[in-house]
Amino acid sequence: LLAQIADYTPSNPGRLAQHIVGLFALMCSEDRAIDGAPEHRQLLAHAKEFIEHNLADASLTPDTVADALHVSTRTLHRLFESHGHTISGWIRLRRLEHCRADLADRVSEGSSVSSIGARWGLWDAAHFSRLFKSSYGMPPRAYRDAQRSARLTARPVVVLEPFMELV
Repeated sequence: LLAQIADYTPSNPGRLAQHIVGLFALMCSEDRAIDGAPEHRQLLAHAKEFIEHNLADASLTPDTVADALHVSTRTLHRLFESHGHTISGWIRLRRLEHCRADLADRVSEGSSVSSIGARWGLWDAAHFSRLFKSSYGMPPRAYRDAQRSARLTARPVVVLEPFMELV
């Protein structure tokens, strides 16, 4: 990949940047001291992976995550609490982040704001709008409009150049 990077032009640089930042965030969030036990780190990673794969399911709850991982809901709550999160809060955070990415993505411009929320398990449009505004400081429609305006006025940005120094 590094040998081909000079010739690579992403079709959607914003989406690529989102995934690169997400990868780095995931790498940094891997705490080495979850109760000091490797099995706890592994359980947390499995829980986050299960949540990520099931975000679109509106019935995703702490109980369904615990059942899928064959642990008690209380065990799962303690595990997330050791990182300063709740399971429900983590699910909400991940759903909102996916919605935010879709609202910023020009590929999703044909989708309504409420359908983007529903795609990620936030079926109630009013609730989705309130959550989004409380998390990102503006309603989802205003966020989409701001992203669209920024795309229209911005010059192309090469996303990978700053990361080359890290290699």
